[in-house]
Amino acid sequence: TNLIAVTADGRILTPALRLGPVEGLGLEIVREGLGREELRESDGIDRATLASAHELIAVNAVRGVAAIAELDAL
Repeated sequence: TNLIAVTADGRILTPALRLGPVEGLGLEIVREGLGREELRESDGIDRATLASAHELIAVNAVRGVAAIAELDAL
């Protein structure tokens, strides 16, 4: 499963692969749908960015795309 965050300023971010996430098929499908330049890998998706994000999305090839409705009860 991969994380996508749509930030308050409209950037669409996912953690950089070199930080540990696995390049998943679901994430690749999202990249193709958005355009590779739209989905940016980021070194800095910190807690403040997550808390202020307009959307948090989990992407998985088996389950598809799912909204994350709650983050540590925020």
